[in-house]
Amino acid sequence: MTEQQRSARVFASHIEQLHIEQFFNNKETSYQKISVTEYEAWKKQFSWDALHGLRYAQSFCNHFGITDNILYYDMDTVRADKYIKEQYLE
Repeated sequence: MTEQQRSARVFASHIEQLHIEQFFNNKETSYQKISVTEYEAWKKQFSWDALHGLRYAQSFCNHFGITDNILYYDMDTVRADKYIKEQYLE
């Protein structure tokens, strides 16, 4: 296993731990709701952000002014997209 793979696994483990802690703390979090139209418009613009070195979730949070550390630091695009759809889309 390369150092990069090891780091990615450690980071994924930290993200998963944050999800577990949030669930067990049972904190009611009020998520900003975003329409599917706004979401699709952002996805089209994401390529530009990616060219400037922004991660998928980081770009989403910046674009919509969202403070969500679980999402912001997630480097897995598939997992971040699933989280966005579950928590933020109307």
